[in-house]
Amino acid sequence: MVDYDTLHSTWSRSHAAGSPAKFVRDEVICRELATLVPGKTLDAGCGTGEYSILLERLGHRITAFDPSPAAVETMKASLDGDSRIEFQVNSIEACDPGTTFDHVVCIEVLEHLEDDRRALLKLHSLLKPGGTLILSVPSEPRLYSMGDRISGHFRRYSHAGLISLVKESGFSSIEAKKYGFPVLYFYSILRKLFLDRLLIRFFSAGEPRAASSRKWILQRMYAILFRMDLRDTCFPGTGIVLKCHKQANCEDE
Repeated sequence: MVDYDTLHSTWSRSHAAGSPAKFVRDEVICRELATLVPGKTLDAGCGTGEYSILLERLGHRITAFDPSPAAVETMKASLDGDSRIEFQVNSIEACDPGTTFDHVVCIEVLEHLEDDRRALLKLHSLLKPGGTLILSVPSEPRLYSMGDRISGHFRRYSHAGLISLVKESGFSSIEAKKYGFPVLYFYSILRKLFLDRLLIRFFSAGEPRAASSRKWILQRMYAILFRMDLRDTCFPGTGIVLKCHKQANCEDE
């Protein structure tokens, strides 16, 4: 059984140190989330809730869940008194909210699930006819590394493979954007070849306080260094953000 509390602890240390992958991914995902018309929205696998909080600020009514109790508690602690986010400890497989949603967002979750097609079918059933799914996954199977294994990833996705999987799960009007080229892509190759062991040892050792204090400097550097990586690219990248829809005349059995 996956220990999601331990995984979230490791991710939090990496993010606090100023992960370049997270910086680029957040920039791309937040732009995509901003295109959604405010509505009733499910954040499936919300982690510590940063995207849920953003969506609520944009006018959405949010239900959010994550299988990690520690992540959900962190999310609760970060909410102000005016927040109306409904949060729970749950998983995609076990989720049964008794309602459907205008939008479902599923950010960096699918790669953690052994049966990803089953998960997509479940997300499809949670959408209203005509509803929108925004999905984010790591891309390029050739980049799969020790870091992916430690992070609980079963896979990284090819562009064609992900689109095929989404179509087979009943979605249509698919728009997929690849990001993370050129700088982050070549950084990922170097990390796989030389840096993974060092980084994993560092982020498993404890809270990187000194690195965290430099995070604001790194973010300003990243905004310049990774400017090209934020664009939709026809070249290999490090991630895919996909928007698709449940057909308006579709009713799940």
